[in-house]
Amino acid sequence: MDVRVVTVTARPENLWFGEMLSSVAEGLPTGVPHIVVHSAGGAKAWNRDLWAACQGADAVAVVDDDDRVLPGAIAELNRYEFSRPIARVDCKNRVK
Repeated sequence: MDVRVVTVTARPENLWFGEMLSSVAEGLPTGVPHIVVHSAGGAKAWNRDLWAACQGADAVAVVDDDDRVLPGAIAELNRYEFSRPIARVDCKNRVK
């Protein structure tokens, strides 16, 4: 399963950017990449760049460039039914 954490930023000089990077690094499970995309332009460019970073992934956690991730939040992705090797319609005891 391809799980990714993606952050799109136009302002890596933001004071909170370093805090965001640290909080993601602390909670990133082994094998899950954190993709940071530097995007120039407005919302259209941001959405285009986010879409490109998500292509081919089974699950994506998008972390805003001025946000912090709570401990364990990224690992929680594995609790949802889409992370199990079974079709959703066949899953009888979904967590969510």
